[in-house]
Amino acid sequence: MEAFQYGKPDGVAIKNNIYWVLPVLIFLISGMRGPGMVFDPANFSFLLTRALCGLAVSAAIAVIRSKSNTGTRLAGIFGCVILFMIFSFMGVLSPKIMHMSSAANSREAFLAKASVLYSAPFSLPPEAGSAKPAEFHTFTYDLYLSETHAFTLLRHYDEAGYNAAVAGLDNSYAFMSDLNASAGNDRFRVIRTGYEDKNGLNEKSMMIVMTNNTDHDIAYILLFNPPDRTLNLSETIERYCGWRYIRK
Repeated sequence: MEAFQYGKPDGVAIKNNIYWVLPVLIFLISGMRGPGMVFDPANFSFLLTRALCGLAVSAAIAVIRSKSNTGTRLAGIFGCVILFMIFSFMGVLSPKIMHMSSAANSREAFLAKASVLYSAPFSLPPEAGSAKPAEFHTFTYDLYLSETHAFTLLRHYDEAGYNAAVAGLDNSYAFMSDLNASAGNDRFRVIRTGYEDKNGLNEKSMMIVMTNNTDHDIAYILLFNPPDRTLNLSETIERYCGWRYIRK
């Protein structure tokens, strides 16, 4: 097998180095598809498995190009295929995490997602008091076989506007009494429509409302297709809603 070559960059050495580097780059770049990848240990693991897959392909190319006998080359190719399958399986278990935010047309963007993905009719309560510019966040937890999306509308108020908006929440929605969570001063509740399972999911979606009495913030979180329905609400928000990126 021809190893990665250093030294004088003659034509043969450059050609051999390309055979090793190019597959790794192709797998890494294809793994970075989609905007909004964040710096997260999960993404590091995901990209590492992609690089290892590319390295297995590079090794297979080197075996094919080697001058070994046919039996040795076939054994080497078989070994590379096994490694590729192992690394690919590791990649299936490694999520890719993406987060994007925007302040433009945030209310309309959130309602558009809710109209398509939420399993019950949904509307935001009428605005009361004054609200500062809102934020719209998209968080994606991408496994090979499924994608989980969380869409968050985060609104900032002054004290009077916040108190009026909180009163509007209780007039507009019913909440599940046994599904509550807190993260610092953020309090989370799940809207009840009457069709949820015990974990708050209405088919594949759930609607979470966050209130913060200290910062005068209210957030609406639409969570769609979480892969693990056994987690409690705190774990669900941390893992699948990207709350740490919204509050960073």
